[in-house]
Amino acid sequence: MKITIAQRLHPFSHLPGAACLLPKSHWQVEVFPALLRFSSLANASEQIDLKLSIPGPMDGFTAEMDLERGVILVFGMTAQGYLRYQIQRHPDGISLVFEKLPKGGITCFYVQKGICYEMKEKQALLLPVAKESSLPSVPQERLSLGMHKAQDWDLICRRKDLKEVFPLWLRLGQMTPNMLQEIPSMGTFRLLLDCKEAIEKKETLRVIPLFEQLFQTAFSGICVPRLFDEKHQGILPDDSVPTTLSPLAILTLGSQLIRSLFFQETEGGLKILPFLPSAFAAGRFVDIITEKGEKISFEWAKHRLNKMVLHTAAARSVVLELPKQTRSLRLRTARTEKGKVIAVNDGYAELALKANQVLFLDRFER
Repeated sequence: MKITIAQRLHPFSHLPGAACLLPKSHWQVEVFPALLRFSSLANASEQIDLKLSIPGPMDGFTAEMDLERGVILVFGMTAQGYLRYQIQRHPDGISLVFEKLPKGGITCFYVQKGICYEMKEKQALLLPVAKESSLPSVPQERLSLGMHKAQDWDLICRRKDLKEVFPLWLRLGQMTPNMLQEIPSMGTFRLLLDCKEAIEKKETLRVIPLFEQLFQTAFSGICVPRLFDEKHQGILPDDSVPTTLSPLAILTLGSQLIRSLFFQETEGGLKILPFLPSAFAAGRFVDIITEKGEKISFEWAKHRLNKMVLHTAAARSVVLELPKQTRSLRLRTARTEKGKVIAVNDGYAELALKANQVLFLDRFER
């Protein structure tokens, strides 16, 4: 019994000027065929304009966020040949790796510094920038809510379906430097506070509409958070927000709230599907790493837990908190064994974990 997610997360846009958040950083980049404009979401005064000598027009222009590797890919067919390069956060700055270039290469002009770089195929260009306080790694955890449509961001924004938004938001939020620990009560953060309150009060019917409003107002480009509703949709009041406040916490703290819908931890306890909105009838959450070092994967269908795999770390006693309707489950330590039935009382089941063990849980009976 193995639980995996085959779908890769790679939202993209074909629109010149598409803004993307650079994974593992506080930088956004507006991607044009012949210009890259980098802006810091932690310090509004920091900006880098890089002009590219691209022979246009570019056919099939695409800016894609590869959330598996934590990079931005840009590609398309120019008037003189195919172009493909990637942008990523390097420990010493922002790196551009030119994988494919038109014959003869291209010129990159750093506007603010007045420096010109002659780039050939396979070469890399490093733009030095200040280091973030911490540089997140690419997370292991991955969520799927049963949506398999093409991840064209412009269509995602039109559909506003959280089944395809939440997996992207969760993953990008986990690889974004955390700028705040608490949610301020201003700007688009107001709606994030409303989402948090609805989850804490277990107001199931409010959560999805509130997150939909938050998604409509708090993002521009491809997952770029913002403090104001730039589309002026009448959802939020006009607030005076300090220019020093970074919108990145919309991603980071929002991803924590999304995670809490499907998995939570307490001292000595693990909550599985503690708050499952009715819109998410089926899904998978894999490679969750607990505070104690365990790795958990589980799947559900028709609002019912189907199976779960638990890789233990150290020996300890843990209480599983399952959906209230659950009355029993089957526990196995090998796929081929018959296993034993564990009673679940009022949604709680206690397990005695041994070190470095794999447990298979299924047959969650109501």
